[in-house]
Amino acid sequence: MLSYLLACHFRSEDINKYELLLNESIQKYPNYVYNYTDLGEFYLKMGKRELGKNLIREGLSHVKLIYKNDAINDYDDDPLDIFQFVNERITGVFMMEDTYNSLNELLQK
Repeated sequence: MLSYLLACHFRSEDINKYELLLNESIQKYPNYVYNYTDLGEFYLKMGKRELGKNLIREGLSHVKLIYKNDAINDYDDDPLDIFQFVNERITGVFMMEDTYNSLNELLQK
């Protein structure tokens, strides 16, 4: 998890370090989502379309829960629940429908 958080820090500072840390995060935490999707988006921007799409596809395969946009008030949102926070904001295994759909749209381009 730490390597992913460090990668987020280096996103605008050092793209080589960003890429290295995301790859490290994937090796350490192969069941997370955002490490794959962030690296996939990075590769898409660098022109490595197939590699980028494959990483996004792999990341999306690890999503365990998609919050429906029109039913957001139906979910138990406890701002002090550390597990929910980590699953939504860091690992990405819980995500909003809009986020999931926007990542899927990248695969269609």
